[in-house]
Amino acid sequence: GSVYRLESDAGSRLGTTAGSQARHILSEVIVTVGELEENRSHRHDLRDDGKSRTVLVVDDDESIRNIVQCALKALEYRVVTVCDGIEAIDYYARSPGETGVVILDLIMPRMNGRQTLLHLKSLDPGVRVIIMTGHQPPDLNEILADPSVRGYLAKPFSMKALVESVAAAMAANSI
Repeated sequence: GSVYRLESDAGSRLGTTAGSQARHILSEVIVTVGELEENRSHRHDLRDDGKSRTVLVVDDDESIRNIVQCALKALEYRVVTVCDGIEAIDYYARSPGETGVVILDLIMPRMNGRQTLLHLKSLDPGVRVIIMTGHQPPDLNEILADPSVRGYLAKPFSMKALVESVAAAMAANSI
């Protein structure tokens, strides 16, 4: 099958250490058409119970947002991407009931993932979140224990892990 590789200019924006880590993460995330086709069985049609197939992706790294968006769109999810927690809260508040799952990075400027999670829960106590991070902050276990957190993706992650996490969180919507 075809292979798509997305490159990042994170090194020039973030400095040597962060840029090196971003390139490592991106070098691990390669989307193949075959892998996406193989994972089509994880799709769940939730329209009949009124739940949305929209996934809100919140990450300050544009390349990560693009990779996740590409993979999920190939599986017929509607994907909205934003670059930080403030934009996520704004979108979520303007679009009540539209989002089935939020994929949320923990380390972001302006508002981190934990703060974003708390704000999203104040808007919707039933929000479903998948935490996605390349770092392990000291409070990670506490964050993952939150009932709104329905999954965890450690960067770099496989497309299979992404698809399975989203499918499981979406399936939880219909319960």
